[in-house]
Amino acid sequence: MERIAASEQLDRIAGEYQAAYAKVQGLLATTQHPKLPGWVFQLDRFDVVEIAVFSKALARAEQHRRQWRAALHATVELAALEAQQPGVRDLSPDTFDPDAPPDLAAAGPGGMDTLDSFISVVQYARTAGCSYVDGAFVPVLKS
Repeated sequence: MERIAASEQLDRIAGEYQAAYAKVQGLLATTQHPKLPGWVFQLDRFDVVEIAVFSKALARAEQHRRQWRAALHATVELAALEAQQPGVRDLSPDTFDPDAPPDLAAAGPGGMDTLDSFISVVQYARTAGCSYVDGAFVPVLKS
């Protein structure tokens, strides 16, 4: 599969995040539960499990919003590291399994510093529910 340019990835992920944000804001406006805040920025202090007590639909939408936000952050961070160390994506597989041992022979001209940068970003994204697939970060959306 052909990789998408970094700017196109960023545009696509930003669009997904904007849509997820709008969905959460719309649900907050219609849910109107006295223990739930009225604005998205106020939801950050809540765990998604706490939100689910009041609204499962809102909790699901908020989880997706948080995952798209993490995908957006990981994409920008990887782009910033690539600018510092060209070739990060050249050594990365299209789908990264964080549990697999790294192939040190694939480190290429950037060496371990380049591989370390890539793995660091992928592991951050993984903790937020995102995977690195086909050269981009995407949420692992569960129903």
